[in-house]
Amino acid sequence: MADRTIAELHLAALPSLVPLVSAAALEGARALGFKEEDAGALGVATEEVFSHLALSGAPGREVVIRILGSRWRAEVEIRFTPEHVDFRPFNLTFRTTPDDDPLLSRTALAIASQVVDRFRISRRAEQILLSLTKERSFPKAAPPPPEPRPEGPVSARAAQPHEFPLAAGLAAARYPAEQWPRAFESPEKVAGMAAAGDLGAVVAADAVGRLAGALFWLPAGARMAGLFGPFLFQDPPVEGVASLLLDAVVGSLARTGLEGLIARSPTSALPSRAMEPLGTFEVPLADGTARTVEARYRQLDEDPGGVAHVHPSVEAFVRDSFRRLSFGRVVRVVPGSPPSGDGGTAFATEVDRVAGQARLTPLWLGSDAREMLRGLVDALAADSFRRPLAELDLGEPSHAGFAPALLEAGFVPRLILPWAGNGDVLLFQLAAETGRR
Repeated sequence: MADRTIAELHLAALPSLVPLVSAAALEGARALGFKEEDAGALGVATEEVFSHLALSGAPGREVVIRILGSRWRAEVEIRFTPEHVDFRPFNLTFRTTPDDDPLLSRTALAIASQVVDRFRISRRAEQILLSLTKERSFPKAAPPPPEPRPEGPVSARAAQPHEFPLAAGLAAARYPAEQWPRAFESPEKVAGMAAAGDLGAVVAADAVGRLAGALFWLPAGARMAGLFGPFLFQDPPVEGVASLLLDAVVGSLARTGLEGLIARSPTSALPSRAMEPLGTFEVPLADGTARTVEARYRQLDEDPGGVAHVHPSVEAFVRDSFRRLSFGRVVRVVPGSPPSGDGGTAFATEVDRVAGQARLTPLWLGSDAREMLRGLVDALAADSFRRPLAELDLGEPSHAGFAPALLEAGFVPRLILPWAGNGDVLLFQLAAETGRR
């Protein structure tokens, strides 16, 4: 189910229109039922981004703003054609002083990019799209009581609305935090995601509805679904449940036009031969150690092929991965160094403190890529995130130039996630010896 559009504005990037834009985002979030604090955060973030465009990013240029959302999230899309934009303020490490920037607009912009849950920049032809997403706050809940053991035959079927929060709560109570989405801590949020069509699930149950297990999925790019599970709810588990769940998901999603399924951190219940191994990476544990997990993949339809834009520094890894996985891709090597004098480098940084993981994705490439990335790595290490991940979308030609800076900073390519972005996504992780420096 697509998010519904609350409002769409076509206006010039002028300082005098900042209050109008801020009020539109605020009222849009309120219309979706957001609490005042959450609605206010989206309003502030939108105000600061638009202010930056009006003051220095795209002054006077036409801007299209769309406000949309659902029961559990609100999003503001800002689309414009740039002349020159400084993207450095969106970095986690950005700092300024009144001497550097008398209006302090850049400091406000840096703060704005951190008060929303996700901030994305993408380029479409000559236009830039900025997306600000704020998730609605929901209360956490105590874990549900243990599920009674099913009696008689068990079958897999689509989860009913009331079973989504129950199965999510059971999964969160029985499995490590890195194996389930943070939303599972809140039954209301899970229900909202399910009602919006943003979370899917199958359950295995007996005739009266006692649950033996569940398998969830979320969108992972336009062509893939990301699996979470299988989660089994009894000790010992009901025999054959994991296979039942996976078969039900494959049967359901194979009719949707999706290319495949990705399980980044599957549970040990996943049948060993049910999905192809993509590669391994490490997830941090609460005691300071790390656990190696193997990402898995299942093709749902014939692979359509595609184009991968890669830098020479990672060409061999990418070609070897495609060959091992039998992916038909045209590899286009994108040589050259980062552009200079174009507004600086920026990375989006997503931090999950519960899971102890941070993830970097490119926003904009400038001549200071190496310096900016080293600063981000140091800042994350100081905040106890020593093994961050980084993702390059091989379907985005502009991402290829980030590879040399990632390698120099100590990141190593770990695996390829098929169709997890506009194209395949190359996943890096900071090497252990680098993260401990």
